[in-house]
Amino acid sequence: MSFQQDMDEFDIYDPCGSSQSGNNAAFLDWQVVGRRLRSWTRSRFPARNEGRSNNDIPSPEKLPQKYAGFFHCELAARPESVQGTKVSFLNLPGELRNDIYCFLIYPHHNMLLVVFQTSPRDIFRSLLRSPIFRVNRQIRAEAFSFLCGTKKFRIINAPCAETFLRYIGPVGRMNLANITLMLSVFVDLNLGQAEGFFRFLREANHLRHFHLEIDMYITDQKHDNAKWDFLQRIESALHNIEGLSLTWSMILRLVPDDDINRLGDMFVRMEEIFGKENRRGGRAWEADGTEIKT
Repeated sequence: MSFQQDMDEFDIYDPCGSSQSGNNAAFLDWQVVGRRLRSWTRSRFPARNEGRSNNDIPSPEKLPQKYAGFFHCELAARPESVQGTKVSFLNLPGELRNDIYCFLIYPHHNMLLVVFQTSPRDIFRSLLRSPIFRVNRQIRAEAFSFLCGTKKFRIINAPCAETFLRYIGPVGRMNLANITLMLSVFVDLNLGQAEGFFRFLREANHLRHFHLEIDMYITDQKHDNAKWDFLQRIESALHNIEGLSLTWSMILRLVPDDDINRLGDMFVRMEEIFGKENRRGGRAWEADGTEIKT
């Protein structure tokens, strides 16, 4: 198999192929949903001919030979329930729809990585590529609600975060539960993007955990003031979300020798913004790989 074929078949959200149709576990999971769906259908709709037992249905052996092949096709094509009633996906109970979403939306992944997604084209070809997000408005809203409420998201840098928060829509933002935002570079957002980013954070009012990772050294010099302002605005946007656990950590690589002595100042300022009690570890290394005690 060529390298290009390998790349075409590789799924970054399913690297082990565990959600493919040949997987036994996935097949058994769908059998469970199928049984629940059939059970609900039988209990919800009356039989076509009430009082008719299975014994009244002729067996293939009793039919003329010319109808023997048609017997199975007709039974397969005729539902066991309704008199002119059409059942759609939205007629199913909410718990059954949630079961189906569970098997359609990254069933084998608790955390999803959001990286290199700075446009609608990027995000709808990766994280939001499932057809379930494009069926209709109600199913789209339910699918976004399920995705954002049940998965953890690790987002790399602010432009990706702004794109992600924008295109999951108000329903998705309202149901977000767990985000880790890693800032490795401070890419300038234009005014509209920056304001949208902070507004979207404020709209995530059911967020339960937000972890911030800083992966770059920020000095106390004037040219880094905008970075400190950006961090302060993140804290302000999340400050009023009730029940939110806000934590932070710093992982710094290739710290310049001249700045090692001032590294403590950066930690002190982070503690002033996000709280010393909310720090969750953190490590730093010099350019030669020596770990700096923090």
